[in-house]
Amino acid sequence: MDGLSLFDKYGYLAKELENITQVGDVITAANVFQEANPGCRKIVDRMVADNLLPGSRLEGRGHFENFFDQVNRGRHGLILMEHYSTVDLPILCYLLDTEFASVDPTLSRRIVSMAGMKLNEENPAIRVWAEGFSRIVIYPSRTLTAISDPAVLERETARSRTINTAAVRALD
Repeated sequence: MDGLSLFDKYGYLAKELENITQVGDVITAANVFQEANPGCRKIVDRMVADNLLPGSRLEGRGHFENFFDQVNRGRHGLILMEHYSTVDLPILCYLLDTEFASVDPTLSRRIVSMAGMKLNEENPAIRVWAEGFSRIVIYPSRTLTAISDPAVLERETARSRTINTAAVRALD
């Protein structure tokens, strides 16, 4: 690794990503489902490819193939991932595309992730990164615990209910 942050290494792409972004920076009940932006996805895939270590792969090929088979026969699938960073989903999708293209070249593009609203609202660079993937945006309840002003808490509690109700409908 070269020791550079993603921003240092790919900052030159910021303007290109900003020009192709399609979603706003405020989440409402009307925009909790956000379809993937293929332009952003293409750039994110290139960044992932540049940074994966040689030998990076998905383990348990048979489990993935069984999953693909079930989904392709009309069953619904749910991937529950413990993840630690914003790059986990992009890496999973990239590896699905590269390792399982012959089994199901469309699977990664059919994934709809659940995403906290901070991915849209707090950082424009993260928003365009997340925009490469279809997602349903939620208002995490833990966000409310950091609010000490009673008036703000009341307003944000109402907002969280509205957003999360819309997210459940979108999931359904």
